[in-house]
Amino acid sequence: MTNENATPRTDLSAALDELYSDRALVVLLAVTCAADSGLPVHRLIDDKEPDWPVLAIQLPTGQVSWHIDPVDLAGLAPIERLPLGTWDGHTTAEKMERIRAFVRGDDLLDSTLEEPS
Repeated sequence: MTNENATPRTDLSAALDELYSDRALVVLLAVTCAADSGLPVHRLIDDKEPDWPVLAIQLPTGQVSWHIDPVDLAGLAPIERLPLGTWDGHTTAEKMERIRAFVRGDDLLDSTLEEPS
């Protein structure tokens, strides 16, 4: 039985859904790797979007976080086990700069870098 009133899904809509599902999986990978590396990870509650969980990592360069569609979490991660945290108010631009700084190693002291032998 089909719903005659349903709007047909466009290729773009399906592509965006797939992109967001892929993004969610990468965020879950990042959160898992961060936790395994000893970095604090949290779940946050956005009062404006309470049905969309927010996952956060506290990098040495600052907090980074992402909203995740609950559909993309189904069967993957029991995020309710993560402690609740508090959003630090960062913007998307600040988040991206914190990630860039972390990847560049800006959080490391020069004395911790080893010279290749």
